[in-house]
Amino acid sequence: MGRRPKMAEVNRLISMGKEKGYLTYEEVNDVLPPDIVSAEQIDDIMMLFGEMDIELVEAGQKKQKIALAMDVKERIEEEFKIEEDALISSDDPVRLYLKEMGTVPLLTREGEVEIAKRIEEGQNEVIYAVVNCPITIREIASLGEKLKGGKIPVQEVVNWGDVDEADGSRIREETKRVLKLIKGLKTVSNKLNSLRVKLKGKLNDKKRGKLLENEKAVKGHVTKIIKDINLDHIQMDRIIQKIAGFVE
Repeated sequence: MGRRPKMAEVNRLISMGKEKGYLTYEEVNDVLPPDIVSAEQIDDIMMLFGEMDIELVEAGQKKQKIALAMDVKERIEEEFKIEEDALISSDDPVRLYLKEMGTVPLLTREGEVEIAKRIEEGQNEVIYAVVNCPITIREIASLGEKLKGGKIPVQEVVNWGDVDEADGSRIREETKRVLKLIKGLKTVSNKLNSLRVKLKGKLNDKKRGKLLENEKAVKGHVTKIIKDINLDHIQMDRIIQKIAGFVE
């Protein structure tokens, strides 16, 4: 059975986390080795860090994850920029429009489906790239607090679509849905952090393999929740910019 961590040890981590804004899993493991501190105690400490907005990051991997997120985002933007440039490059928009109408076939249903599929694939790549960055969870949690406090409407949090913004029933329903998902996201994120701390301890192959399986499953759960929230593209862009600024 693991020993009970001393408050001095926990406070030391809290002080480090508040000073830097984050802690690495290695730093937590150095102070609270998983083979000494029990799994339940680690879970409690991870929840405490979450409540204090102290992020947990994997040392040496932040830049790679952020570079991937930015690369995916830039490729998506470049793809659509090429299409937009082709439509607005003429000095005479009317003439260009008439010319295009005469030479370019109307988009077929199959074409619409293909474009929608490519957009969704790009969005999934972005989500997968940023899901490991604790900033993502923190920013989504912050959106939840603003939404709950009435500081931001749900229409600015999620992709609203072609729905009447004056539809009060839809607004209440969507707000409730999003808040429930964000609450679940914070819980699952704490669980993921706990697993990662435990993986830094001294483990036999069987136990490590089991924890890695659990980590993969929980990570998939986090990804699904973020997809289900259906963040507005402006909010996703803002989160990516925050991540990029974090390592500059």
